[in-house]
Amino acid sequence: MDYRRSANRVMEALQAYRRDHGAFPSSLSALTPSYIPALPDEPQLTYHAYDGSLSYRYIPSWPQLRPVWCASVGDTTDWRCQEHLI
Repeated sequence: MDYRRSANRVMEALQAYRRDHGAFPSSLSALTPSYIPALPDEPQLTYHAYDGSLSYRYIPSWPQLRPVWCASVGDTTDWRCQEHLI
């Protein structure tokens, strides 16, 4: 699954919401269905309404089994991802 692509779609919906309303929504559920048909099941996103940022974690498939944590740089589709030791 392309987690970044799914997260980017949500980020783009957040950006459009902010353009239309002048502020970020209090929760991601405010984006549906006007800005995005549905929120993705994966990755599970953590949303920070104060700056519109998102973060998510996933465990890649074999042979790389270290968890990866990704966070957006503010309300952009620029992602910073890091592997974490188990």
